[in-house]
Amino acid sequence: MALRSPVVAPALPAQSPAEKLSNYDYVSDTDGHSPVSTSTIAALDNSRFSSSSPIILLPPPVHNYSCDNDVPSTTTHLGGKHFKPTVSNANDEWTHRKATGGEESETLDALMEYEGLERVKQQFLDIKSKVDMCKEQGRSLASERFSIVFQGNPGTGKTTIASLYGRFLKSLHVFEVVSWHQETISGSEIVNKGSDGLEQKMKRMVDDYEGGVLIIDEAYQLVSPQAGMTGRSALDIILTMMEANIGKLAVVFLGYKEEMESFFEHNPGLSSRIPYTVDFDDFTDYELWKIWCKTIADQYNGKMEVEGGMGGLYVRCIIRRLSAGRGRKGFGNARAVQNLLNIVTQRQARRLVSERRAGENPNLHRLTKQDLLGPNPSTAIAASQAWCELQDLIGLEQVKESVRSMVDSIEVNYRRELCDLRPIGFSLNQVFIGEPGTGKTTVARLYGRILADLGYLSRGDVMFKTAADFIGDCLGKSETQTRAILESSVGKVLIIDEAYMLDPGSTHGDHDKFKTGVIDTIVSMVQGQPFEDRCIILIGYEDKINAMFRNANLGLSRRFPVDQPFRFTNFTIDQLLVILQQKMKHQDLNCSEDAVSAAREIFKKDMRGNCTNAGIVDHALERAKMNYTRRISKTPSDPKNPNPKLEAVDFSSDLMKTTRVNCHEVMHGQIDEAIIDQLESYQKRHWKAKALGISAEDLDLLPTRFLFNGPRGTGKTTTARLLARLYFEMGYLSVPEVIEYSATDLIGQYVGHTGQKTREKLENAVGRLVFIDDAPRLLNGAYETQAVNELTRFLSQPMHQRNIVVILAGDKEGLAKLVAWPAVSSVFSDEIAFNNIPPEECIALLSRELASNGIPDEVSATFNPRSPSYNRTKQLFTIMQSVPSWENARDVKHLARQIRGKCFDLDNPSVQELESHFPVFVLDCMEKKIKGQKARTKAPPQQDSSGVEPNTTQCFMESKQTPPAPAVTKSNLPTKHLTDTDINVNMSGSAANHGDHAERPTREATEVRTDTSQPQVQKQNEAMGDTATTREEGVSDEIWEQVQKYKIAAEDEQSQFKDLDWRRQQAREALIAGKGADVKHLRDNYIAINKEYLSTRKILQQREKIQEALRRMGRCVYGYSWTREGGGYRCEGGMHFVSDAELHSIAGLEN
Repeated sequence: MALRSPVVAPALPAQSPAEKLSNYDYVSDTDGHSPVSTSTIAALDNSRFSSSSPIILLPPPVHNYSCDNDVPSTTTHLGGKHFKPTVSNANDEWTHRKATGGEESETLDALMEYEGLERVKQQFLDIKSKVDMCKEQGRSLASERFSIVFQGNPGTGKTTIASLYGRFLKSLHVFEVVSWHQETISGSEIVNKGSDGLEQKMKRMVDDYEGGVLIIDEAYQLVSPQAGMTGRSALDIILTMMEANIGKLAVVFLGYKEEMESFFEHNPGLSSRIPYTVDFDDFTDYELWKIWCKTIADQYNGKMEVEGGMGGLYVRCIIRRLSAGRGRKGFGNARAVQNLLNIVTQRQARRLVSERRAGENPNLHRLTKQDLLGPNPSTAIAASQAWCELQDLIGLEQVKESVRSMVDSIEVNYRRELCDLRPIGFSLNQVFIGEPGTGKTTVARLYGRILADLGYLSRGDVMFKTAADFIGDCLGKSETQTRAILESSVGKVLIIDEAYMLDPGSTHGDHDKFKTGVIDTIVSMVQGQPFEDRCIILIGYEDKINAMFRNANLGLSRRFPVDQPFRFTNFTIDQLLVILQQKMKHQDLNCSEDAVSAAREIFKKDMRGNCTNAGIVDHALERAKMNYTRRISKTPSDPKNPNPKLEAVDFSSDLMKTTRVNCHEVMHGQIDEAIIDQLESYQKRHWKAKALGISAEDLDLLPTRFLFNGPRGTGKTTTARLLARLYFEMGYLSVPEVIEYSATDLIGQYVGHTGQKTREKLENAVGRLVFIDDAPRLLNGAYETQAVNELTRFLSQPMHQRNIVVILAGDKEGLAKLVAWPAVSSVFSDEIAFNNIPPEECIALLSRELASNGIPDEVSATFNPRSPSYNRTKQLFTIMQSVPSWENARDVKHLARQIRGKCFDLDNPSVQELESHFPVFVLDCMEKKIKGQKARTKAPPQQDSSGVEPNTTQCFMESKQTPPAPAVTKSNLPTKHLTDTDINVNMSGSAANHGDHAERPTREATEVRTDTSQPQVQKQNEAMGDTATTREEGVSDEIWEQVQKYKIAAEDEQSQFKDLDWRRQQAREALIAGKGADVKHLRDNYIAINKEYLSTRKILQQREKIQEALRRMGRCVYGYSWTREGGGYRCEGGMHFVSDAELHSIAGLEN
């Protein structure tokens, strides 16, 4: 709405300055008992037009310090910070034209009485000038268009002035009509009633009334997504009627500026048909203050007193707070003043009721400092229930300190305002990051309530939304839903839980248009500027929130402090126990000390997995209550103890078991005894350290990364299952579960997918044992390389050092090639070798397998060493093991199944008959299996139609690679044609050329390529005796010698690190075996060596990251390692060089 300034009635006599002052006819920092009369504001209106008074001069305030805490008058006038009156050039022009030209217009007189609206007033004057000139020139106005667009923020007076515009056109006689009609309708009303009703209405205006003005409020609704074709057809009708009735009909379109842009985009001809567009500017501080004064005077009939006076410090403070939103979309202007007054009077009502309850007789017509400014933050925070609840939460010290800093900022601003200084601006928007169960949602609600208690938001309500609430089911719906939520959140706290679900995804992969629409709408509507009357809190996990900010509109990071979030750390075990005790107290439950100890062990194990923090407590307590009720229901009730305590057995019956896994009993006969002894040594280390009160983790006693090398069927998977049981028993795993992956499970489907898929597989396995079978297959291509890179990166992170056990299994030769990559060897340092099962043990395993499936012992006497067929059986097993396809225990079980089948083929045989046939069955089945094995071995390998041999792709992750060796890529090419020329496999888009963005090479893309330049270089290399790295062509002797020196130095460093690791192992073993007074010396020695070891390892790991980044750059086509040289790195082939600056700019790594 627009506010008309009151005008002193002409009949009133002119007053002298003295008379004005004596009648309180001024606005100033006077004492708090001075009412504001309507003549006061009229006098201020008149003062605007005095060129000698560009600013209102207010007398000094007179404060009564005995009744309030007002600041002295010397501080309320710092720099003369009173509001400057708005000088209206349009008003001056109209006054001049009336005085000199005798012009008259009641509508212009009424318009000039309104505050602000300078552009509107000038536009009215311009239209009148044009009409007057046309009449003087004798020109007809029948062909002139007078439709107009009024656009601006709410509360600027668009609707009021639109009505005045119709009267203005009527007074100018621009339409030659006998009668005149003016009607107002909204855009949504047109859409709801349909375009037919609008067409009839406009025809009636033209036919029945011969013309007039049609005012369409919220005209942008006609082109909104909800309007559909109805709104657009209605707009077409409006434009058609406007053109057909020029000189009879004018249409006034009202709306907000940004929304009206889409309105004009609907039809390019709109601008030519609507000649005038007027922007309604937001009101200035002075104009808002005038509206404030007028509103109070009107509502309270001039009786309301204001502490400090209407022009005093406190009123200036609230007007400045209000005006902070000026210039932003949705700023309410006159409506905002009314809303502000509602808040102030609500505080007053609350205060008056409180004072009356205390037996006082308060002044009903006085607004105090507290009513205007709200409570002092220091007082309000002490009385805030939300603040007290926050302080009572367990842990969260960093979060509490962040909230305290925010409250301190508000207190500083409050003091600055009392000194007539502008407050320091800061955004209320926040980002809450942390793992599940750390209290993010709980604190977000408390944070919003605290802001409301401090009066920092106009309303203070808390809205809770999830990402799903913003996403629509069709294009355009997401933007509409987001806009509606944001518009309703003004003055409130908007909490968006799981905000990372709005991540639109990388531009290189699938980009979600629906989520992009949500983010773009938030960026357009939320400024993140100081004093924005809205607080938005994004909640999520740190890595996913950061990924969202990377992938989303860059403007999002400028609106939320993603670099300074509220960080919610994981709870400690002691904190979880306190939370448990609080929850039990609220439920009238008690527990014994043993139960607390049991809960501690449960929390310790659960925190190894995907820790849900407080969620662990809920899960453990629910399970304990279920076991508790089941236990006490089976025991007689005791009247003396109606509320028995929860015991350790209620939390976990497994924890009450005192027996430990006996490895020899469980695994005897299944795996080699040496492996069983090694597993038992892990047990002994852990329990010995625990008995000494030392954490096995601190001493790094137990490995968590293993290499299981050996043939198939030798018990690697079985050993992994036992290892999972052992590590769970010792508290290293949250569940005794083995998750088996193959190399294929880690490989993605497109560029960039492999790393993400591998990471997700590992994250899902946290707290468990991961068994990756046939790991050497990860050598086969660029995608596999990405999987290994992500695997080693994930396992190298400190947070995953002790909460996941990973085993790489495969044959010895394949694992040796895989471990040749330093990144793999540094992570997987513990190796267990599995050998072929000896023939004697194969016979014993076959005997046990048959006995467990119903074959009597007396029948299987052939497996007795004294049996005549024993040696033949042993000999056949020896022959079987010589075949490459032999799979040990698996083949033995398969053989047992065949022998059982032979036995069951007999028709009801007696034991004696079965005993006589049994040796024949055994030898027959073994001989047939050997024949089958040999037949498969002699068969030539199958090739596809392309004739490409398998595994021709180079392993791009090896740290030291030679140039591609001569290779036959088509079986129909004779060998003699390949001896003079190197044959290279040219893989289109391979990792050698494109690093991490390589596409998976296909057989169709594999071709034979000859290279005649390399043989000469190879001969030079052979002459120099270099067998490790091939010297590239064109490399000078000086550069080559320098490269060799750097390489030797790097190898020396590696050798020194291995020596340091050996000394560390020796110091650790000495510490474990130490006794008496030497323990302190041994411990200090180990700590010193371990510190040096960790520091050196960190340096080497950083260098490995640099090597990895250099390999990804693909600068060296042969994938050589890089050596440090001067201000950069040179490949070991000598040809390629990358500077430090280039490495940093591309890979983002520092040396």
